[in-house]
Parts: sequence; C-alpha cells; structure tokens
Amino acid sequence: MATVEYESPTDSGKTPDFWIPRLVSQPLRAEAAYVEDRFSENEKRRRALIARLAKELRSRGMPAGSIGWEILGEQTPAGPKQILPKEHELKRFFASPPLQDFLRSLVARPELALTCDLLPHGYSLRLFYIPKGSARPLVSGHSLVADAPTAVEEHIVFRTLVAKGRKAKKAQLNEPYLVCIGSEGSPSMTGGHSARVITRERAASEAFRKYPVLSAAVLVPIEYLHPDHPSRTARPILLVNPVAHRPIASEDLETLIALDFNRWEYGPSWNEWSRAPPGVARRKRIGGSMTVKGGSKPDHERVELLAKFVAQLLAGEIGAADLNEEYRMGPKHGFPNPFQRLLSDNRSIVDVEFFAGDPTRRQPPKIAFEYGPPEEPILQHKKGQR
Repeated sequence: MATVEYESPTDSGKTPDFWIPRLVSQPLRAEAAYVEDRFSENEKRRRALIARLAKELRSRGMPAGSIGWEILGEQTPAGPKQILPKEHELKRFFASPPLQDFLRSLVARPELALTCDLLPHGYSLRLFYIPKGSARPLVSGHSLVADAPTAVEEHIVFRTLVAKGRKAKKAQLNEPYLVCIGSEGSPSMTGGHSARVITRERAASEAFRKYPVLSAAVLVPIEYLHPDHPSRTARPILLVNPVAHRPIASEDLETLIALDFNRWEYGPSWNEWSRAPPGVARRKRIGGSMTVKGGSKPDHERVELLAKFVAQLLAGEIGAADLNEEYRMGPKHGFPNPFQRLLSDNRSIVDVEFFAGDPTRRQPPKIAFEYGPPEEPILQHKKGQR
C-alpha cells in the first residue's frame, strides 16, 4: 500500500515522524501522538483510598460492603476538580476527627444510617453507612469522570491537534498532513458523553479551523467492548478537515478507513506491567518466561525458554550464571535450574523444537527442549573383575 520511512533528524525538530511516498495516489506526511488521561493520578488515589477504607472497616469488625462512597468535584472547564489524599497522607487522613467520629459511630450504633461529608474539609469525598449492606463484600460507590471538559481548549484532542498544527505550520509542509492520536486511558477520546461535555469531533473541528495545515486526523481509542471479553479493541475514527489547504484525496481516505488497527493484541489492561510484582516485571524485561512441563510421553519433560538466550549461550555472550540471574534460579534463589536438574537425572535431549514469535500477540520466539526418561548409568568393569 505504501512505503514508510523515518524522516531525517533536523535542527529545528519540526520534521514529522514519517514520510509516506506512496499511498494510492499522492505523497502524505503523517505524525503520531499518544495521549493519556490527564487526571489518571485521581484514579490511583481513589484506589488507594478505597483499599484503606476497607482495611479500616475490617479492623473494626465491620463488613466493607456496609460503606458507600461518592467522589464529586467542583466543576471547571477541564472537568470536575477532585481533591483526594495522596497515598502517603492516608494515615493522617483516617485519623482526622470527622472520619474518626464517623467510624466510632457506626461501630457503636450499627442499626443507624450515617453520613460523613468531607467536602467542607477540603476533600471531594462523601461516605455513607448502609445498615443492610453487610451482604456486599466490597466497598461500593461512584465517581464523576474527571476528564470531562466543557471548554474546547481543555479537550485533549484539541490540545494535541493544535500542537501538531503549530509545528506543521512552521515546517511549511507541501503535502497533506495526517495526525494519528492513540489513547488507552483518556475518557475524552471516546464517545458517549453528556451534552455539556465537548465531544472529540467538535474539538477536532475547532483545531482544523485554527490550523488548515491539518488535513485529517485518525483517533484510535483502545477500550473494552464487553466486560466478558478479556482483551481490548481499537475503535478508530477518521476525521477530515473540510477547510484543509492540502486535502487528502478521496481514494486515499478510503485506504485510511480500511486500515486494521486490531491486528495487534492489546492485552487485558493498559500498562499492566506498571504495578506488576517483581517476577512479572522481570519476565516483561527479558521478554518472556521459562516453562517446564510434561513432554510428548508420560516420562518425558519439556523446557521452553526464549530463543535469544539460547543464541547468546551458544555464542558465548552469557553463561549458566547469567541465565540463573535472569530467571532467578539456582541455589542463591532457592529455585533449581531445570537444565541442571535434568542433567543430574541423567536425561538426554530427544527433541528440539523452534516456535516463531508473533509480535501481534506479544509472543517472542522460543525454543523447546524435550528430555527423555532417566537413563540407568552403564558401569564398565575392569578386565578380570566381576
């Protein structure tokens, strides 16, 4: 369909990311941007707060499901302004008089409904006790979406396109200019907001009018389509600038619409490695795990590991000690190296299989070694001895 080349670095730094010499009919310059939820810190604080609240209730013998919560916020052009305690402030927060009085009261009189409004104390939080909520095992509640701009200047699509348009205008481009914006956590990148919230379409339209150098934009929010579906799906939308100085040809727009953004598997959650335990984070860093399982026969064993480690071992770039450190194996880590164990069991390799990687599913190339059953040692007696 097209050949894509990285542009050469320039002193000004104004060169677009890619140069596409052929896209059906005309050259096209494209630039990509990734945007996050501007208020993602609020979500982190909310999770920490609710987890600490459940802990406080359990310590008093109260079921976590007895407490409900609301996170509100003062309306601003960018969306509701929410103020929650930081994680290191939670101890002092729960020791505050309003919360202590609330917790003491619900323990003393569990048959009464209670409310703790922390808005007058500077926090966007209201707690309420539900006497019949003991059947629910978890704290429940709701929060306003913070990334809900009511002013177009605060919308992430407008801000991104304006920044790209300003840069493209200074670069004095002579070709149609396409901007692709991806996001895995920005609510304003998706549709379905209330009437007061600026839509992504309107935000793009305002940016297009401000910078006609922008020919079109492809917005690619990655989101869940169904709660039972474990992976996420890209839902791209193409927005065309009707006043573009250099519009993209209609046949090229049809090509853009036909692009498949779901050839890659996006996984169950955005940045699932950011809070991963050390073992998971380490496997992400080295590219995958080592697995030990049964082989093709009941008395066989099979070990799979990354092909890159096998290549490095054969090339002499790493040794057994390095492999042990990468996978936290050996006496130092209390987990035996399976290759050393199988060798000590006097097993021989009976089969080797290579598995090509699949980058669309984030699967690296692997090599599997299959070991046969333990072999009895063959003892050779000296001549003349029995």
